[in-house]
Amino acid sequence: MSSPTAAEFEELKEGLNKAWIIICGGIIFSMQAGFALLEAGGIRKKNSHVVWHKLIINSLITAFTWWLCGYAIAFGDPHGEFVGGERFFAGNKWLEGHGEFVTQYGHWMFQVSICSVVVAITGGSLSERMTLKATAIHTFIMTIFIYPFIISWTWGGGWLAKNFYYRDFTGSGMVHCTGAYAGLAGLLIIGPRYNRFGNKPRVLRDPEARPAATVISSADELTNWRKRIIQDEYEEFGLTNVTYTLFGGLLLWFQFIFFNAGSSLVMHGANFWLSAEKGAVNTFMGGLGAGAVALAIKPYICQHTLKPVRKFRDDAATLCNGLLGGMVANGAGMDTYEPWESMVVGMIAGLFYCLACLLFEKLHLDDALEAWQLHGVCGTIGVFLEAFFNHGDGIFHGNPTGGKVLGRQMLGWLCISVWSFGWSFLVFYALKVLKILRVDLKTEVIGYDFMDYAENVRLVDLSGQIKESGNNASSAIELNKFGDKSSVIDLNSKHNVSAIAFTEGPGHNTGREKIPE
Repeated sequence: MSSPTAAEFEELKEGLNKAWIIICGGIIFSMQAGFALLEAGGIRKKNSHVVWHKLIINSLITAFTWWLCGYAIAFGDPHGEFVGGERFFAGNKWLEGHGEFVTQYGHWMFQVSICSVVVAITGGSLSERMTLKATAIHTFIMTIFIYPFIISWTWGGGWLAKNFYYRDFTGSGMVHCTGAYAGLAGLLIIGPRYNRFGNKPRVLRDPEARPAATVISSADELTNWRKRIIQDEYEEFGLTNVTYTLFGGLLLWFQFIFFNAGSSLVMHGANFWLSAEKGAVNTFMGGLGAGAVALAIKPYICQHTLKPVRKFRDDAATLCNGLLGGMVANGAGMDTYEPWESMVVGMIAGLFYCLACLLFEKLHLDDALEAWQLHGVCGTIGVFLEAFFNHGDGIFHGNPTGGKVLGRQMLGWLCISVWSFGWSFLVFYALKVLKILRVDLKTEVIGYDFMDYAENVRLVDLSGQIKESGNNASSAIELNKFGDKSSVIDLNSKHNVSAIAFTEGPGHNTGREKIPE
């Protein structure tokens, strides 16, 4: 059998590179499923359906805007200045400076998948209170204007990369900080969820401490436990579905391997495949360091916020967020780090993640998924630590001018964060003025799933008469959760929320708790 000719060998390399970037791009796009599981498990179940709906809408908008002009703004500047102006509509052109064998189609697909990650991060921070309309508007502006400009300055070869040598291999700053600081702007505008910090009476109260034992000794105790289940599933803030959260965390772990390794873009040449290999290995090591530190520290420094303490449930969210934070932090320089260095970077990021969680609780900033603590703080730490651990000119590797490297990294982070935060703040403020930013109180208390989706739900008045389902329903909502019991929420009050009634089956008590106006 004859050896391949030079032309055949070049064709083989071309096919390998195309396959690599398309496979990695597809797996990165599937991170939407991982984010959906993580978000649905970390919020109250009455809002879990809308999460999937929101992410699909965001993905559709992202695909359109990236095809229209987002990609051209980000990667259409061959001169390395401020903003691109070529390659609109995903035209099939060869990409100068991004690998000899990478066409625009493959690169477009890879980059639109990453762009969809940015808006998923922002949406997670504002979960359970922002309207789908407001989400769609901000997603449109983020993907057609805010994010493409940032990429133009950096990965697109613009002024930050060309003049200041800003480095960020997988996007600790460009991707994660962009999404997180946009979410922070939204948090400051929209405020916390209803009664998140005791600013309103609880919809369902449980004044008694959770029993130490789980033995059911009477029918009354069974009824009380069922009420607690309803409270935990539909009203208790924090993680409500451990399976969704842990599965989402594992799925994102797998997807981050291809996000980080795929950032090499091509696989031919020692520098490229070595970057891919290190990206894959250091994904594990960074997650290991941050996950271990977060699991060891956060339950102690944040214990005043975990009352009553549900140790294993809270530890599941901490573990997933911690290990993902380590992967985020390592993204800036993992193509050069040794595995032990990635673990150290992850440990530092895990510590700052825990401190950020404590700070948000003290300031009463309600990030539903700790997205800013995870992506914003860990991304920031990752951008800064790149100047210390980079094997080319890092401070810890003997560079006498390492201070300048750190200064350039800090400048890049500052420009990215201020640009994303500033424009997002203006967008969210305008949406608030137009009164389309936040859902109405009825929807926020009862939940998106019951007001807008109405699966397994009947709207009834308190006498049992079935009413029309949907947003115009005016009496009450019945949740057929258990065979012999339903919970009825009366909507007739000036605040659309006045009472909670538990209607038990035969042999059980009927109780009602009035909520102060």
